[in-house]
Amino acid sequence: MSDALAALRAKALNYHPEATYSVCVDRELQTMRAGVQGQLIAAQAARQKLEGQEPDKSATMGERTPEDVLDERIAQLEADLEKVEAEALPNSITLVFRRLPLTADGAGKGESSYEGLLRKMTVKEQINTDALADTLLRRCYLRTMATDGTGDLELTWKQAIAILGRQDITNLRAMIIGHHEIGAAVPFELVNSGEPETT
Repeated sequence: MSDALAALRAKALNYHPEATYSVCVDRELQTMRAGVQGQLIAAQAARQKLEGQEPDKSATMGERTPEDVLDERIAQLEADLEKVEAEALPNSITLVFRRLPLTADGAGKGESSYEGLLRKMTVKEQINTDALADTLLRRCYLRTMATDGTGDLELTWKQAIAILGRQDITNLRAMIIGHHEIGAAVPFELVNSGEPETT
């Protein structure tokens, strides 16, 4: 086996994709971020609305148009948001989740597979997605890191989930199911570069 193939084999054997979810734990910064983000969304919506209207012909030469005013406002709000997010980074945590083996073939002895959990959570062809997601979150939780990369906070799942709000739980449920359902493949068109087989 060539060095390149050996390296690719090692990479394949060590491929364990993780999903992450970040939360700012400073309430004041959270509120500031939400406020700036709300203003930015409103300004962008107003700017988009102007695009569908006739330009204001009453404006005199050198006078700022409503579009110019909004463009300036949007640029300022984007800069404000960037600043708040930079302040939030050292005050943020990131929860890290692994992916369960998808099938029984990939599961180790005594380990649940995602398909096995799906079967357990299916009653009369209906999947209890909330119960499935909650089970996945508990079983897949690995650790909570400082978002700025300074280290592991050594929080249990019980400690980590106590920090979160209702919307966080809703987001995490969707994320963890997506982490198992969404394919990891990158579509390639494999072309046979060798001689065609003859019969």
